[in-house]
Amino acid sequence: MDTTLIKGLHVLETLVTGRDAMALAEVAAAAGLIKSNAHRALKTLIHCGYARQDSDGRYRATLKMWKLGSRISEQMDIRGIARPHLRKLSERTGETVHLSVLENGEVTYLEKIDSPHPVAAYSRLGGGGPAHCSATGKALLAFANNETRQRIAASLRRFTARTIVEPARLERELQTIRKNGFATTRGEWHEAVSGIAAPILAQEHLAVAAVGVSGLSARVTPAKLREFAPHVVNAAQAIAGDLG
Repeated sequence: MDTTLIKGLHVLETLVTGRDAMALAEVAAAAGLIKSNAHRALKTLIHCGYARQDSDGRYRATLKMWKLGSRISEQMDIRGIARPHLRKLSERTGETVHLSVLENGEVTYLEKIDSPHPVAAYSRLGGGGPAHCSATGKALLAFANNETRQRIAASLRRFTARTIVEPARLERELQTIRKNGFATTRGEWHEAVSGIAAPILAQEHLAVAAVGVSGLSARVTPAKLREFAPHVVNAAQAIAGDLG
């Protein structure tokens, strides 16, 4: 392997993950390099447009990294990557399966596979619902940043007698979800519908999407939710793995 390239990548990763501009000594220590090697790598990164040096001599990454990351994100079709895992989950559970993201405090369905049952929970692509009382919504909220959780907790709307509308109680449930790795609902949004979901986690343990299974509570009993849990979690982890 090209050791010079590896050293340069270590330096670039150090700049990208750093909270602020860094002095040469800080970069070298964080990247595990001697100062001369770190300095040489920084000069190369500056020449190629990946880093810059501030007036005080400290270094930081440029927006070129963000632009490249955005291009990769555009090329990465999460729906296409997730679809085979969603089909497998649908076959195992026999209920409606969703791939959801969090947008403006609400859940949006990117993909779904309908249940083969003649009577099933209704949803539509592009549609969605409140985050605080749906399974995929709670899975996403549990692994969202603090600002997002606080903003949503400040305006909790009641839909059924089971809806959580107390911010402190919601935060306790989100803590449980983070511990267990999945979220459940029983009649919190629609009285007759139950569901379970797991987050698709990226770096820093933030959710980029969630996988959920939902169905009529008459079929999706608490025992069924426990049965579905490992399959839902495995599907979410498999999608996360394919996303890299």
